[in-house]
Amino acid sequence: MLNKKTLTIIAIIIVVLFIALYIAYRSGKFSSTNTRPPKTGDLTPEEVAILESLSQKLYEDMSGLNRTWNHNLYDQVSLLDDEALVVLSNIFNSKFEKESGETFFEWLDSEAFSWDSFSLETVTDTIKNRLINLGAV
Repeated sequence: MLNKKTLTIIAIIIVVLFIALYIAYRSGKFSSTNTRPPKTGDLTPEEVAILESLSQKLYEDMSGLNRTWNHNLYDQVSLLDDEALVVLSNIFNSKFEKESGETFFEWLDSEAFSWDSFSLETVTDTIKNRLINLGAV
């Protein structure tokens, strides 16, 4: 039978191990984020450049504490065809997931768009549902 001192030491080691694993996970050491460029399908370089610009604008629009958003930006995303939407999500993830710890879908899901407009929340819900249906989550 282990004495109380030994059990305390084992518990401390386990806690320290979990803290170290958590820090490593949050810093991206165990991230599944792919560092290769995102797949762009059959899109032209010009279309990919537009999606890269759009991903940057989305990141800037959702960064920080927001009470207003650029509605036209989300309308533009909702009008993308399926391939372009998946590529946009891949580009966003490859550029911002490692530093933020969240995917494009998670960013959309964590924003409180209803503060600004229920119509914007409806648009972003549509985008999220399309991403789910396309298996891009």
